Amino acid sequence: MKNISARTAIAVPAALCLALGGALFTAGAANAAPVPLPVFTVTTPAPGASAVPSLPDTTDVVDFAGTGAITGDTLAVSYNDGADSPVLAATVANYAVASGNWNADVTFPGLAAGTKHVSATVQEINADGTTVDASFPVTFDFAVAPSAGLAKVTTDVTATTVDDASDTGIAVSGTGFAANEPITLVVGTGTKVVTPTTAPTATADANGDYTTQLVLPADAPGGDYSVSVAGTTSVRVATADFAVLGDPGITAPTAGAKLTGKSVTFSGTATPGSEVLVILDTTADFNSQLGGSTASASRMMSAAKADSNVVEPKATDPTGTFLPVGASGTWTVTASGLPADDYTFIVVSQVDDGTGSAAVNENGDPLITIGGPVEFTLAAPAAAIVPASTGGTQTLAFTGSQDAVPATIGGGLLLLVGAGLMVVARRRRARFDA
Repeated sequence: MKNISARTAIAVPAALCLALGGALFTAGAANAAPVPLPVFTVTTPAPGASAVPSLPDTTDVVDFAGTGAITGDTLAVSYNDGADSPVLAATVANYAVASGNWNADVTFPGLAAGTKHVSATVQEINADGTTVDASFPVTFDFAVAPSAGLAKVTTDVTATTVDDASDTGIAVSGTGFAANEPITLVVGTGTKVVTPTTAPTATADANGDYTTQLVLPADAPGGDYSVSVAGTTSVRVATADFAVLGDPGITAPTAGAKLTGKSVTFSGTATPGSEVLVILDTTADFNSQLGGSTASASRMMSAAKADSNVVEPKATDPTGTFLPVGASGTWTVTASGLPADDYTFIVVSQVDDGTGSAAVNENGDPLITIGGPVEFTLAAPAAAIVPASTGGTQTLAFTGSQDAVPATIGGGLLLLVGAGLMVVARRRRARFDA
């Protein structure tokens, strides 16, 4: 039996209906007007629309929508690609119809994003294969998608400290994304994802550029970080790397420890890939360096900036050797030949800028973090009867596995020590103010 569409059925003469079921109608119904057919229209894309969004921007799929369609009918969409005859883009069956509103996704093969003045014709085909007399022409332009591989992300620093990253944050800038698209940021170190305290989203401007401030939590671990930036519409992804330096930890000696002997082993933790230096002095001399304020430390830093060794203190200063911190994040070094006294020490941590030099901050000062100060007492070992000695000089030597040498205060280390003392002075002042 021939399939009759809803439109054909509606057009059947009313007299035939009366003949088949006259008991249901009064005699006057024979002259009733036929039910009007719904008017088929296309509302999306709007005629003459520019920058029609494809699904997504990088494909040739366009969302069509309109009114007046009947369930079971088919849409035929053709377009003019410059040839003599139109090209059939698609016939869409089983498209969504709700209360007469219809929606269908149509692929335009051979038309790339950015194609101008696409002339398409939409026709409705009844279920019996006949074409509805009216057709609906639509002319539109495809949205211009960004060219592949142009997305780029940069940060305003290559290295920073946990304190700075959790306070002022890190400026992240990107280019080459789709206009006005949402941007998502994922931050992590190694295999650990770190959730920033600021919302990890941004929105590109009309040129596909954006800038946002990335603030890390105060308990973020130190390490090599990567920020991955993704455009949710263009599906573009770009990354930038930076280092975050945490405060070195001290496990031994502990504060107030009372030790005996002439050797002391120092150990602790630090950011993997960083370098640490233990600076030891008698408590009396250490406190005199502080002078109750940061004035002496500031003078030390001013003097150190004039020193030619300040740019590469670890490479050119013969008075101290930084110990590299491995993947385990631990360090240890031993000082021997120490006389009995009260001692104070700090641990300075720095990170390489990738060129063999110590990374510096925006002021040109070394990018360092400080552990300590820690005070302990060293008592002389029990006296032993030994042969008479001819005498000699006593030296302070670090005998760690890295063959470290004495970390005396002088030369290029002035800058690091001065910066360290300023940090220590601020911490002490904050403790007393509290």
